[in-house]
Amino acid sequence: MSGKPYLSICTATFMSAGDLQTFKEKAMTFNSEKAVDYLKQNGQINFSIIEAADDDSRAMVIWEYENEEGRDKCQEFRNSWFKYEDNYMVKGTWLRGHRTFDWSIGS
Repeated sequence: MSGKPYLSICTATFMSAGDLQTFKEKAMTFNSEKAVDYLKQNGQINFSIIEAADDDSRAMVIWEYENEEGRDKCQEFRNSWFKYEDNYMVKGTWLRGHRTFDWSIGS
């Protein structure tokens, strides 16, 4: 297993700006202080939502982990997301993999 940082990235297109807002509200609930402590202890480094500057219904969602093992450890918690009803519609395109180059950290 690689020790390289592992990322899970979703480019999300929502049906409306309101759907994106609903998603962000759910994301804030799932990233409470207690949840973030748990995730950090298990290898997650960060969670980000980047909203498109030119489209108020598109965003990129990024989960960053210390390595692939960290992603695996956190996945059960992340899967609990789907146990709760979603009140938005979204189409997502996923990319998951190891960071192989990053000039900010010299890798």
